Amino acid sequence: MEYIKQHTDFEDALERGLEKLLVFVFTARWCGPCRVISPKVQDIIKENPDVVFYQINVDDNIATSQACGITCVPTFQFFRRCTKIEEFSGANEQKIRDFLAKHKKSS
Repeated sequence: MEYIKQHTDFEDALERGLEKLLVFVFTARWCGPCRVISPKVQDIIKENPDVVFYQINVDDNIATSQACGITCVPTFQFFRRCTKIEEFSGANEQKIRDFLAKHKKSS
């Protein structure tokens, strides 16, 4: 999972991934649920090589967090063709899997 450090990195990621399903994972070092879900997200990444995952630390990249309307962590945003198609907050592994299954079909 690539780490997005600046808002320009976020914009570049959207432009590079036009034909792919992109998942932006908004986290924070101080977030307990983020630490709990992290190894599960790593497993999901290995199982879905056709999906591109990015991590954004809300404290390190305030501009992107604000631009994306992040109010809590962890938050998962799903993008296709530069457009956000879905979002949810919380450390829910099954919800991630459900969203991936739903949106991979519409590729």
